[in-house]
Amino acid sequence: MTAYFEAPMLVPAEGRPCHAKAHLRARRAAHSGELAGKLANTLLGVAIGLGRTHTRPQIRCIAQRVSRLLPFFDSLWQEPTRAFVCGFRGWEHLERALARGQGAILTTAHFSAYRWLTLELLARGRRITMLVDDTFKRELDRDVYTRLSTHYPEHGSDRFRTCNSQDTTALWQLARSLKQGRIVLSFIDGNSGTEGKAAKNGSLELPWLGQTIRVRPGLAALATASGSPVLPVLATHDSAPSATFDIFPPIESFEPNESRLETRLRIMTTLFDVLEREIAKRPEAWEEWWLLPHWLAGSVRLPCERIVQPKFILTLPGIVGARLRLPDNSVWPVRSGPRTALIDLGSATIRDVDPIVVELIEAAERGVWAREWIEGRPEARACLEREIRSGRVVLDRSLRFHPPLSSVGATRSVSDPRGSEHTSGRGAHVEVDGTRCIGCAAGVSIAPELFELGPRGTIVRRQPTSDVEIGRAETAAWLCPARAITVKRSAP
Repeated sequence: MTAYFEAPMLVPAEGRPCHAKAHLRARRAAHSGELAGKLANTLLGVAIGLGRTHTRPQIRCIAQRVSRLLPFFDSLWQEPTRAFVCGFRGWEHLERALARGQGAILTTAHFSAYRWLTLELLARGRRITMLVDDTFKRELDRDVYTRLSTHYPEHGSDRFRTCNSQDTTALWQLARSLKQGRIVLSFIDGNSGTEGKAAKNGSLELPWLGQTIRVRPGLAALATASGSPVLPVLATHDSAPSATFDIFPPIESFEPNESRLETRLRIMTTLFDVLEREIAKRPEAWEEWWLLPHWLAGSVRLPCERIVQPKFILTLPGIVGARLRLPDNSVWPVRSGPRTALIDLGSATIRDVDPIVVELIEAAERGVWAREWIEGRPEARACLEREIRSGRVVLDRSLRFHPPLSSVGATRSVSDPRGSEHTSGRGAHVEVDGTRCIGCAAGVSIAPELFELGPRGTIVRRQPTSDVEIGRAETAAWLCPARAITVKRSAP
């Protein structure tokens, strides 16, 4: 059973929730140059972690959602008077762990509404020692104490302490807190201590998200030294302003016939397994995708075998009837303000390139006709020759694409006064809300036969006429970060 702790929701005089302003700030920040740079690094991490299980449009949409959720939660956290309605699932696991008299190690992640976990534990009368990086220690102390004095003045400030992760006595301080019956709160994905790079000496290598990563076993070492159980806890953002924290069953710090190294490996593997399962359910809720390239213990495992095309001189007969295509998922184009760059999964790097190269890679993602792309542009022809010889782009005649808009049966959508795009079709009816569309072209990349990018964003090109097209339209609706696409199936 879920135990909920009610906290007051602040409502301004006009009767509208406070989080409306936070939404507006988050939406504005999503279009800033700073966030565009973060999107590139996030896309690199998502492509490495999910490239084996997700399509390119899905990966792009997940990266966009992550880059929008981060400023949204940041903007909410910047309001000291903000209060969340939070509940706990699995609270009994923590109660039983604390009843042993050895404290408890709670491990969370930068996942969804994790920022409010500390406040909710303090509001329930728990004493907490939090392991933080020295860079954020002073800021975190100020934020937590401000909210404690605002919402829960009856609780003393001694209930909350911070411990510098870079302090040489950090392990001793945390072990002392556990002996006092306190809760030690740390981050699963804060395994590095400095800039997301785990030290080679003393680190463990784990399989995670299809890659091999290197992590520090500090949490496992603390558990084995103190005998305290480790409990993973992750947040679920139900709706602003509410969240639920799931406390998972404890991971025991001792098993019979197990060496110290085996115990540390088991604890860290279990923690990252829990995080991987939650990421598989809600990949857009994890904020630390940009750190994944720094954790890698070796080269990136590419999601598919590379298609190699023989080198040749580009001629007109060689490109007629051929479409541009990417041979694998190792290259991703990125536009960050005036900057144009390519993400290379093979080396896990982002490097600047000419805008025409990014334009070519984007065209290859959409499967554009090669002849149309270079027609009348000598610089495009030279760029295509270079990229074909480098192996980043290939010409393909085997793909089956839907006919262009000018073909028989295609109808252009008509603008509706309400801001949506409507046309009639058979089997299902597709709409795009023009007032919500942000122009990310998610629908165009998934179903180019049904959607196209207009001057105000995505519009409906034509209605689906088959089960396959209806399925693609529903996929586009599910992946749309702005929830602007809707699909209504007709009655049989």
